[in-house]
This record gives sequence, C-alpha cells and structure tokens, in this order.
Amino acid sequence: MIQRKSVNLVLITCHDLGRYLGCYGIDTVRTPHIDALAQQGVKFTQSFAAAPQCSPARAAMTTGRHPHCTGVLGLTHGRFAWDLTDEQLTLPQYLSGQGYQTVLAGLHHEANRTARLGFDQRLASCPGHDFAGVTCMDIADKVQSFIHAQDATDKPFYLQVGLFEPHRDPASVTGFPEGLHYDQQQVTLPDYLSDTLEVRAEFDAFSDCVQLADAAVGRIVKALDDSGQMGNTLVVFTSDHGIPFPRAKCTLFDPGLEVPLIMAGPMLEALEKRNYHGLTSMIDLLPTVCDLLGLAIPSSVQGVSHAQVLEQSTSVPVRDELYAQMTYHDYYDPLRCIRTDRYKLIVSFEATRAWMDPTQQWDHQSSVHLTLEKAGLRHPPLRLYDLESDPLEQNNLADDASYATVRHELGSKLLEMMRQTDDPVLFGMPVSPAHREAVSLLTQTSDDTAAMREKSKIVEVLP
Repeated sequence: MIQRKSVNLVLITCHDLGRYLGCYGIDTVRTPHIDALAQQGVKFTQSFAAAPQCSPARAAMTTGRHPHCTGVLGLTHGRFAWDLTDEQLTLPQYLSGQGYQTVLAGLHHEANRTARLGFDQRLASCPGHDFAGVTCMDIADKVQSFIHAQDATDKPFYLQVGLFEPHRDPASVTGFPEGLHYDQQQVTLPDYLSDTLEVRAEFDAFSDCVQLADAAVGRIVKALDDSGQMGNTLVVFTSDHGIPFPRAKCTLFDPGLEVPLIMAGPMLEALEKRNYHGLTSMIDLLPTVCDLLGLAIPSSVQGVSHAQVLEQSTSVPVRDELYAQMTYHDYYDPLRCIRTDRYKLIVSFEATRAWMDPTQQWDHQSSVHLTLEKAGLRHPPLRLYDLESDPLEQNNLADDASYATVRHELGSKLLEMMRQTDDPVLFGMPVSPAHREAVSLLTQTSDDTAAMREKSKIVEVLP
C-alpha cells in the first residue's frame, strides 16, 4: 500500500518546448528518455498552457489559478517586473507546509524574486533570467548529487527542475543554445510555417536543444532509479507553453498553448490506459498532483483535479472547456480565449498585430506559410474556429450566421469567467510595473528640480 503523503514529487519543466517530442508524434527528434517516461506513466494528449508565454503560464502552474488572478500579467524579469501578489499560495509553499523539503534546481520564471516562491533550498543558482551559461546538463548534475544524498528516512522532497533549453538565445549564431546533434538528422516542420532553408536551419538547431534537454531528463530519471527513489516518486514532465516560432508562442492558436504533460509514479503503475485524452488546463496541475499525493487541494485553486479519472474511479470528463490568455509580453496585447474539444473563440481587446513575433531577432529566419495571415495584419475583435475541420485555425467563422449559436455560447461562458474572476482587461489597460517605475522616476526628477530651484532662490537672497 502506497503511503501517499510520503511520496516525493519531481517536476521537470522545459522552456518553450511545446509538444516537439517523439512521444507526441515528432519522429525526427530523438527524445528516448522522455518517450520512455511516457511509456512508463501517463501521457496527457490534450494539455494546454494557461498562457502562451513564460511567466504568466508558470505563475498559473504554481498557483493553480488563471494568470490574471496571480498578479503576473507579463514577464517577471528586468524592467517587466511583474510579480505574484502577496496572497498567492505557490506549490512549494504549500508542500513545505505539508512537511516536504522543497528544492529549486535551475530556472524559475514565475516570480520577480526567487524568495517569493518559498523554496527551502536552491541548486544550480545563477544571476538573472538568462542563466549565465548554465546548461541543462549542469543542472542535471546538481540534481543527481542531491538525489543520491537523500536518505529513505528523510522527509519527502519536492524537487522543481527548470531547464532553459530549448528557449532561444539571441546571442547565438543559430538562434538557440548549443544542443545535441546527430548525423543525418531530419526535421519536422509545422504546417503553418514555410518550408524554406532558413526555417529548416532553425528547426535543426531547435531539435538539437530539445535532444540535449532529453539527455538531461534521462540523467535525472537515472539518478532516481539508481538511488532507489523512483518507486517512491511522482515524476511530472511538462513545458511552460508552445514552441518559439511565429504563430505559436505569444498567440492563442493551439501551437502557442500546446504543452506536453507526462506523469509517472507508484500510484499510476497499475493503469491500463497510458494516454489520457481529457481536456486539461495547466492550472489543473497543482490540484491533480495534490490529489495523487493524498493531500487536500488548497481552497485558492481555480483548477480542477484529474486524479480520479487517471485512477479510473470515474469516467466522467473533468472539463468541457478551458481558458487561456495573454496580456503583456513584449508589449500590451490583451487576448482571451475559450477552447472546447471542437471549437475555440479568441477575443482581442486591442487592434494590435495579428500575432506577436516571439523569435527575438531583427533578421527573421522563420516565416509563416503564405496561405496564413501575416503579423502585419490586425487582430479582428473575434475569431471562431472549428478545430475539427480547421486544425490550423485559418478560417474565422465569427461572422458566419450558421455558427452564431456556438459563438454566443462560448462568448457567454468566457465573459462570465472573466467577470467572476475580476479580469482587469474588462476595465481597460492594466498599469504595468514598467509604467509605474517611469512615473515614479519622472516624479522624482520633477521633485528634485523643484527642490533645486527653491535652493537657488535661497542662495540668491543671502547677503
């Protein structure tokens, strides 16, 4: 009998990976270790990020709440400086209160300050978001050492492993960090991108990074096996959002929201079905993990647990729809969507470009297929897609009278969710930390100037 509350938890997150993995149908990329984990555990086939960009998506995962409810409406590093509000309960904070030793290894991007997340310890620490040359293999080495140092009598641990790869590196010639390359390696291009030499070159470098990240995951899993901890550990593998290419990351199209989600642990070993097809939002990660570990779900959580369906105690679908959003990334681009198994409604609250460019390059290498809308076009206010007949989300049905009922039903549900959760976008443009900083400095400059003028007046009247 498994003592659920003594089971360790290891959460491994890649940066910008999407579902570009062998076990998700990309047979040109070599990811044997992640594929093996999927064979050993449960693979979620319809898992989607709560946001198509880094910090809001990660904030949603660690709190189990919609991004706009966490305080993280944009990136957390540098001048962006968004941060979790004081009342947010993070996964490491909660598990620490449940008797877990909580450890962060490598990257986090869900808070402005590491201390805000509530970890007891950090491995492979580094200054800044850019990670100062620390590779996923460096992090895996640190994790290996930590795992081998644990004793069976120790209290259970929560180990959160954040890998930078395969995020882009603007300073690199290829656009990506150095990865693991195989001879005669081929690439698989998504249908929404043009098939050009430039696009293939970028996907070759991207694939190398994915393969290196897979090697790091393999090293971590091997350490769990070799130390005898694997049989008492729930391992979760995922990514923050979709791949870092045009019309994917920073959009609410499926390629921006698709993430892998794989769970392997002692409570899942007896399952007959290894693929879980239920619609899953990543705000569901925290409640599902808590359920699997035998822990109560915090009352602040807005996500739902899929544990009962995974353990086959019920066959009732957990979700009929999920929600996703973007507010700020490089700039203000407020988007909200609702997605069901078949339909998606996207609402744009500004007439910004049709999609934000995520490539971090002045000289773009990857381009969208000629049949699809270009970034230079503007968002329509509403976009409705039939995902069954139009998986590339090309044909906007928002003005099609035959879909009026679908548009009304989805729009009503989305508006109700936004109202119930006090989504600030309903009331206009939320003020960013960068804006507040600029106003503060401007005010300070003005006050300093006024003070200098007063001082000069005093000097002038002195005898």
